[in-house]
Amino acid sequence: MSKALSFSIVISILNLVISLVYAFFQNGSFFIHFINSFFTIGMVYLLVGALLFVTEAGFFNGIIYSFKKLRKSTAKGKYVSNFDDLDDTKEIHEEYNKERRFNSKKPLLIIGGFYCFAGFLLSFLLYS
Repeated sequence: MSKALSFSIVISILNLVISLVYAFFQNGSFFIHFINSFFTIGMVYLLVGALLFVTEAGFFNGIIYSFKKLRKSTAKGKYVSNFDDLDDTKEIHEEYNKERRFNSKKPLLIIGGFYCFAGFLLSFLLYS
């Protein structure tokens, strides 16, 4: 069994257990609380997976690089950057050439998307 598949199974079981425990201890309709918690946990997985995807693509590297360039564009920033050894701004492809790989990105996106869609579908079927 691959690591991605075992990670997906663990996330699925964890989501199901958390949703069931949350719905059991809430007052009111068990099924409504189960669907709400199922959707919410799925959305958290989807957002974490999307954050890992954006980080892996290097979006934040460009933002950090632009802040360093902006800092050096002011007179006070140039003076301060002379004493700051962390602010050796090079070209962006020289400074941020490392790629980060997150193995848990794809399972989080798939499972989070599935749970969000399933929660949406179940709530639609419940209320219609």
